[in-house]
Amino acid sequence: MTRYKGRQSAKAKTLSANRLRKLLNYAPATGIFRWRVHRGGPKKVDGVAGSIPPSKGYRQIRIDGKIYRANRLAWLYMTGKWPKLEIGYINHKKSDTRWANLRAMTPSQRGATSRRRNKLGVRGVWITKSGKYVASIKVAGEKKYLGLFDTIEKATVAYTRAAKDAFGQFASAR
Repeated sequence: MTRYKGRQSAKAKTLSANRLRKLLNYAPATGIFRWRVHRGGPKKVDGVAGSIPPSKGYRQIRIDGKIYRANRLAWLYMTGKWPKLEIGYINHKKSDTRWANLRAMTPSQRGATSRRRNKLGVRGVWITKSGKYVASIKVAGEKKYLGLFDTIEKATVAYTRAAKDAFGQFASAR
């Protein structure tokens, strides 16, 4: 059994892929991290690493006194490099860290996948005082006018098309 070596100094370097792999095993098919070392207390070898705070919804794992998100650790474990972009969840479940469910995305792409809706229940559409519907989309921080429509359905179609063009697989009309 390997013993945990304890905390590093306050000036410790960023966690490396090698160190991560010495401390934890990651199962890409399930997304579960398990300890490879005994860390004292209840954290035993082969025990599931980390916890999911109810307010967060995603798994966090403490290594060398620092808390990491499991999705970012999975990226480091599998690629050997820290992600340069944000890591999102294809199925939108923040606790599902299976490798097949993770993808790198820009902040703009993350915004495109969010489930935010307005009072009408659709993204990118609002109603004017005259009862017409306006569609617009924001891409790379810039708002683009898509048109004025007689029905919410037509405005939604315009937004959906623009989102597919701008964000591809990340587009969401939800």
